[in-house]
Amino acid sequence: MRHVNRCAALWPRLVDLALGATDTELTAHVEGCAQCARSLAQLRPIVGALAVSGEVPAAWVERAVRVFPRRARAKLLGSSMQLALARTSVGEPFLLRFEIPGGQFSVMYRPTAKGWEALGEVDVPGAQVSWPQGRLLLTSDLRFQAVAKSLSSFEFLVEVDGATVAIPTPEEADAGE
Repeated sequence: MRHVNRCAALWPRLVDLALGATDTELTAHVEGCAQCARSLAQLRPIVGALAVSGEVPAAWVERAVRVFPRRARAKLLGSSMQLALARTSVGEPFLLRFEIPGGQFSVMYRPTAKGWEALGEVDVPGAQVSWPQGRLLLTSDLRFQAVAKSLSSFEFLVEVDGATVAIPTPEEADAGE
């Protein structure tokens, strides 16, 4: 099992190798590992087929940016209590504050009879908040409310100045992701 986990962790380096990178340690591993050798053999024709020679037209890049908007992850500024404690002893509300372009995103998580409620606020005029996992009640003064069964369901998206910023779930913020 340990070998499988190690091979899974090598996947990004296998992609680099298929793209032509030099990695003597990984090459030696691939020579002795049938699974990684198969993966690399499968990757090489895919990478070759996707290779683009020359410059990509500017119009293609502009369209890709519109279709796949830039997404950054918000930085945790502070917490009202230890998040690990909040995850293990349901019963204490806690506040998380995140830095976003032009201001802050604050959200208070509090337990309910059926899960958790998130009450939040954005202090950036014109910002748009969305919650792909469920229904979000958003007021005109940039406050919002959401209800979910678990803390892991709360990943909000904030659109500010053409950029999309992902607000980590409490667990992700606690792990420092």
